[in-house]
Amino acid sequence: GFARLLWMRSTGEIHERRARQLLEAESNEDGLVSALGVSALLLANRYRDLEPALVARGWEPRGAVDGGVRFERAGPPPARVVAPALAACANGLEAQARWLERRPPGAPAWVLPCLGSDSPGAPLRFAPVELGAISESRRTSAVDVSVPAGAREGLVVFRRALYPGFRARLDGRELPVVAVDLVLPGVRLPAGSRGRLELDYAPASLRLGGGLAALALLLAALWVARGRSVVGP
Repeated sequence: GFARLLWMRSTGEIHERRARQLLEAESNEDGLVSALGVSALLLANRYRDLEPALVARGWEPRGAVDGGVRFERAGPPPARVVAPALAACANGLEAQARWLERRPPGAPAWVLPCLGSDSPGAPLRFAPVELGAISESRRTSAVDVSVPAGAREGLVVFRRALYPGFRARLDGRELPVVAVDLVLPGVRLPAGSRGRLELDYAPASLRLGGGLAALALLLAALWVARGRSVVGP
C-alpha cells in the first residue's frame, strides 16, 4: 500500500516526482497528507524550494535537522479517528492509487473499494457519524459511534497503518474492514448503528501462536500431574 501510494524505490526512498506532487498539491488541510494523519515532515535539503508553499499551507518550520528541516502542522494534531462525509470508490488497488494520484481539485481525499451498487469514481455520501470516547493500545483502537437512522450508512476511518489481520466489531458483531487510501483501515457502518466499535489487530499467525502456547501450557500441566501420580506415596 505505502510503496504504491508513495512510488517507493527498492531502497525505501520516495520517488522525487511523487514527493513534490504530495508537497505541492496534497499538503493543504483537505489534501492526502492531512487525510493520512501526517502532522510532521522532515523536508530534505533538495526540496527546500518548496518551503514557501508549505508555510502557505499551514506548516511551520521547527528547526534544522541533519540533511533538512523539520516542519509541523500548525494547530492541534489530526484526530486519530475520523468519519468522512464524502469519499470516492474504485475497483482494485491500482485504480485506487490512480484516483489518488490524479484527484481533481475539490474531489474527496478518501477512496475505498466499491461495494454493491457503488459507481466507480462517483462520490459516495455517508451519514454524519457521532464519535465518542476513543481509546488506543498497540493492537487495538476503539471508539463509541452513533449513526443516524435512515438510508445512508456511515464511514469511520482509523488513522493507523493497515495490515492484513485487522478485525472490526461493533458491540461484538463483526464488520468488514476496508482499505481507505490504500493504507488506512476503515469500517462502513449500517444506518442506525450505535455502540462501541473496536478495531483489533489479530492476524491468523498471532491467534495460532496463542493457541499453541495455551496447548503447550496444558500439556506441561498434564505432564506434571502425571509425574506426581507416579511418584506419589
